[in-house]
Formats: sequence, C-alpha cells, structure tokens
Amino acid sequence: RGFVHEACCPDQTSSWHATLAVATHDWSWTKVFASTIAMAMDAESSAHWRAAVPLSLGRELGPEDPADVDAPVEAEIQRFVDFVRKTASVPALRKRMMAKLESHNWNQVE
Repeated sequence: RGFVHEACCPDQTSSWHATLAVATHDWSWTKVFASTIAMAMDAESSAHWRAAVPLSLGRELGPEDPADVDAPVEAEIQRFVDFVRKTASVPALRKRMMAKLESHNWNQVE
C-alpha cells in the first residue's frame, strides 16, 4: 500500500518523514455494515435470525427436486433485505463505527 517516494532537501538541510498507517481492514464498509446488521439480527427479540439454515441449502439440486424447492429461501432473502433496509441507517452505522473506534482507542492506551 502507499506510494514509493523520496524527497530531496537543499544543501545541508535535514528532513523528517513519518508515515501513518490506518488498519483499514476493520474500517471498511463491509465490516461496518456486516457488524451493524449482525448485531441487530442477534438482538432481534423473536430469535428468528438465530434459527438454523435449511440443510438443503448446502447441497446441489437434482432433477427430483420440486421447482419451488428454494421458495422458502427466497422468502428469507426478501425478509433479510427488508430488515437491512430498516436497520442500516446512518445513526446505526455511526453508533457501530464509534464503538469500533472506542474499542481501538482503548486498546491503544493499554
């Protein structure tokens, strides 16, 4: 990452250079969205999202399977999309990002 570079100073002048690295792997949209949604799903009082995924989702479909075998999964996808639309708000993402930063900053103090 970054850009390889060099600097030249005139005459006998010295220079000081510092590079600041930010752990972007934990600050990515993927991490913030996923952790925000996962926490909201786990906090759901109905426990719907903690139910087991149908084992049929883990196998290849065969000719003997009915055409609508995936209908329940399609319904879950739609339910999930609706849940994400309701849950992934700017305030929720901000709250999650602030918690990540607070945890990061606290670890730096120790």
